[in-house]
Amino acid sequence: MFGDKYMSTIHELARAFEAGDLEKMLSLFTDDITFINPFGTFEGKAEAERFLRWNFDNVKTEKIDEDGIGILVQGDKAFYDHRVVCKIGDELAEFIVMSSYEFSNGKFKLWRQVYDRLAIAEQTASGFLPKKMIGAVVREARKGLD
Repeated sequence: MFGDKYMSTIHELARAFEAGDLEKMLSLFTDDITFINPFGTFEGKAEAERFLRWNFDNVKTEKIDEDGIGILVQGDKAFYDHRVVCKIGDELAEFIVMSSYEFSNGKFKLWRQVYDRLAIAEQTASGFLPKKMIGAVVREARKGLD
């Protein structure tokens, strides 16, 4: 019954994220939203807003597209497999994001994101020392694989 509505709401969130439309994003959240991502857990709309303002100040999201299995909805929960292209400083990064959601009264009550911060850092590091440091971490992590 709510599957199409929730899919539409997820698309709205993605388009608002691309546009940097913080007010639209916040209008899709419950007041007590919990937003969890690799940077931390942000409880309540004010904390989610604080993180998103920081994100918009530091990252320009160019494109968000469905990837893999796309959007799955079951009851008041949904999963979104998507690919993000963004600009951090002067560098472009492309990475996969897995998001899960729980809805309450048609709004996001819980939003969990999982993505690879190291892959993003590897694509966007600038300057001799940051590139060397990230490269060393990546080489160590892949030791024996390559």
